[in-house]
Amino acid sequence: MAYQKGLLPRYRGNRLHIMFDISAKIHEHEEFFTIFFNESPGTCGGLQAALCHDYMTSVAKVELQVLGLLGKLLTSPWMTKFYTSSAESEISHIDGISQ
Repeated sequence: MAYQKGLLPRYRGNRLHIMFDISAKIHEHEEFFTIFFNESPGTCGGLQAALCHDYMTSVAKVELQVLGLLGKLLTSPWMTKFYTSSAESEISHIDGISQ
């Protein structure tokens, strides 16, 4: 089974936002990850079975939803405000440091 390129993006930046965004992606593609954990022919010393068991619980599903919502409502607007290219940014970071 192959996953589509860019399903889980590579990041540099705020670690909480990364966790929130990846949680949202995992929740969004729940069917893919359910199949992946159940049918992938990998042996990792019981790690895959443990991940599958934990992922299938209702608590894990709610946690992924909550983390995804936190990312969408809290950190995503903040990240787009501060992590834009300098040509598009309305914020002068140098003025903020020098004050």
